[in-house]
Amino acid sequence: MINISFPGGAGGNWLISTLNFESIQHNTINFHKHIPNKNYNIKLIHELNPSKFHYLFSGKSYFNFYSNVLYKFFYKDIDIFNNTNYKTYFLECVNTARFICKFDTIYDHVFFNFDDLINSTDKFYNKLIEFQTNNNFDQIEYTDFLCRREQFKKTCINVTNIYENFDNMIWVCFVIGQLMNLEIIPTDFIIFKKENQGKCIKFAIDNYSKCLQTPVHYFDNQICLPKLL
Repeated sequence: MINISFPGGAGGNWLISTLNFESIQHNTINFHKHIPNKNYNIKLIHELNPSKFHYLFSGKSYFNFYSNVLYKFFYKDIDIFNNTNYKTYFLECVNTARFICKFDTIYDHVFFNFDDLINSTDKFYNKLIEFQTNNNFDQIEYTDFLCRREQFKKTCINVTNIYENFDNMIWVCFVIGQLMNLEIIPTDFIIFKKENQGKCIKFAIDNYSKCLQTPVHYFDNQICLPKLL
């Protein structure tokens, strides 16, 4: 079994469907319900321990990953925002940010680079071919890859109005998650109480300079996160 690790929102299900030559049809939101029809010896995992995976699909675009998880899984798949309470979904957002940003600690292990998928198409395609050659998979044609890439990009969230917008609690949760990874945690108020949103915003603004500064991709899509928090 070949274990491929990836942070949620990076497109792991798209990657496996591409490696397996599955149909490029999907449900327009995500590739979570792809049906394997070729190779069954790949397992997708969310794992930070390099000894537990063979390949890593990640990148530096952690806010894109986070936004994709919130929209494609939390909002569209299981809708925690309507099915749970404020404390639950607020902490889910913060903890998702924390976990995704921890992938930066194993960035040197990246094999499939999300940022190459967006900005350096040939580079990512060559990694696909390297993987398929080394593991005796059929090789994907470049034109097929380009088509699949466009399909994937159409599902990525437009973060234009969220990134660095401290009036949006989705962004504030992302910043708080990063700060908590640095053990910068507010001690004078409880973050998951809705009446403390103003304090969360101030805490995030005051400490934002300590956060990891990473690239973000602005997908020109109509898929936008509503104001969920």
